[in-house]
Amino acid sequence: MTRPHGNDGIRAAGAAESVYIQMIRMLPRNSLSRAVGRLSELRIPESLREEVYGAFAAKYGVNVEEAELPMRSYPTLNAFFTRRLRPGARPIDAEPGSVVSPVDGCLSQFGTISNGELIQTKGRTYQLSDLLEESDSAELFRSGHYATVYLSPKDYHRIHFPAPGQIRGYRYHPGHLFPVNPASVRHVDNLMCINERVTVFMDAFEGVPMAVILVGATCVGRMTLSFDRLVTNIEGAFSERVHYEGGRQVDRGADLGCFNLGSTIILLVGRDAGFSFSPELAQGDVLRLGQRIGTVEQG
Repeated sequence: MTRPHGNDGIRAAGAAESVYIQMIRMLPRNSLSRAVGRLSELRIPESLREEVYGAFAAKYGVNVEEAELPMRSYPTLNAFFTRRLRPGARPIDAEPGSVVSPVDGCLSQFGTISNGELIQTKGRTYQLSDLLEESDSAELFRSGHYATVYLSPKDYHRIHFPAPGQIRGYRYHPGHLFPVNPASVRHVDNLMCINERVTVFMDAFEGVPMAVILVGATCVGRMTLSFDRLVTNIEGAFSERVHYEGGRQVDRGADLGCFNLGSTIILLVGRDAGFSFSPELAQGDVLRLGQRIGTVEQG
């Protein structure tokens, strides 16, 4: 059989992705995600856990040696998926002014927020104001910096704070649950702005605005926060804005929340913060929680 090559191969791949996206559009994505979430919470007999989780780990390349507990200790697939790491598995860079990756994952995009726009993929952008849905908050990050990190099924799925500071609050944005894989990123306009997401706002260091945005996806029916009660992807959900008077102090690397399966985070750093990305950083890099990705100048 002759295989497509050159431009023919590119066109064939693009056509296949378009068909895939059309099929995804026809699915009841939010309801499907809730159903998958319920299945992931079914209790697995202890005698079967090593076999079940071992098969999952083998398929996706999960490093089970990093897990905090033995596989038999996780009663459900979701408990295994949201497992904590053993102490010391992810050293947190502690240099003054260091901004660290809040997750394990692939650095899909990063750079300066130019004219209020962020890059979704080559030739496709989205607006900061649409992402945050708040003009005041958007103004804090206009001309600032952003980094988008994609978490695959093999990755550790807890999120941590990228810098020390004060949590100011969060906003829950109900929405769609399209996949956030490369095909969807290339074909779905404003994907990061229409998918369900949670934006956590903080003042890092001495008043540097930062935001960590958890973007949901198909079969990622729930996102949870470690510092507040929040239930996402429920029928009839509405946008919610929570503000903490006086803030809540957190350390760099402290637990922020988790994805109950997998997705994407977007990190925003405010303008005039004296922030710069690490010079060795490159698109497509595999990041590890706690790895320095940039620095804020310390006065």
